[in-house]
Amino acid sequence: MRCLLGKAGRSRTLLAVLVVAMMAFFGCTSKGRSVAGDGQGLLDILQKPAWEVRPARMRIYPSTRIIREAGQGILEARVEFRDENGDPVKAVGDLRFELLSSGRAGEVGQRLFSWSVPMLSREQNATFYDPVTQAYLFRLKLESVTILQDEVVLRVTLLPAEGKRLEAEALISPSEGLIEGRSLPTR
Repeated sequence: MRCLLGKAGRSRTLLAVLVVAMMAFFGCTSKGRSVAGDGQGLLDILQKPAWEVRPARMRIYPSTRIIREAGQGILEARVEFRDENGDPVKAVGDLRFELLSSGRAGEVGQRLFSWSVPMLSREQNATFYDPVTQAYLFRLKLESVTILQDEVVLRVTLLPAEGKRLEAEALISPSEGLIEGRSLPTR
């Protein structure tokens, strides 16, 4: 008998603790009062748009370079995306790559090569994302490396599924790799 009363007593105590915890968590408020106690009702909070994590900046990674592999020219382009807090983030959209001739003082000349890489599905995204560098690696075949002069400009454009278009450019030497990279203003 004592064992049964002990279990019932513990059950009531546990129930009382749970009720007090729920009251503390949810608060005891009357209709129309704030749950958080800061003057904002739950309805007000739910009506504000939630912050969405998406790329705000893009840069061409320093290890971007042109290599030759089995007689084939390949542009190894690494692209990194960061959110508005500066943290690494993945991107969803269409990535456009252009390799342009470089004129005097780094001016952009004619387009030599271009590629379009869709990254709309989870599988497409996972194909290119490297979790170690927290950047994407694209290996883009060059039809010919003989038309590349001393330096070329790589321009990368993200056409996102939602949000602002992002662009970045980098000056690349076919023999030395990335010389200088910069993000361009968003549109």
